[in-house]
Amino acid sequence: MRSARIFWPADPASRRICDVWVSTTDQSEEAFTAEYFSSRWTFVVGNCDVEWLRDPLYTPEAVFGQMVATGFASPAEAINAIGQFAKIDACEWARAMLPRLEGWRL
Repeated sequence: MRSARIFWPADPASRRICDVWVSTTDQSEEAFTAEYFSSRWTFVVGNCDVEWLRDPLYTPEAVFGQMVATGFASPAEAINAIGQFAKIDACEWARAMLPRLEGWRL
């Protein structure tokens, strides 16, 4: 889980969360910087932050909770985010949710 990075863009129209993507590969700082700045994501949190897994606000659960509090652009975006978080080793909660959401795909 230490190598997880969680990306998402700013949706200027709705200010809601959309297009969440989780990268779990170990990359050099140069590759990470190129990936971040050459892509469509506005925000990133994860092992690129000194506070990652040290501060209770810098954990996958806290990041997902903040996304829920902000709101997703649609139910489909929420399900996508859960699927992305499921790629993180320590996010068993997300993997457990996915089969239960299968009928809710919109």
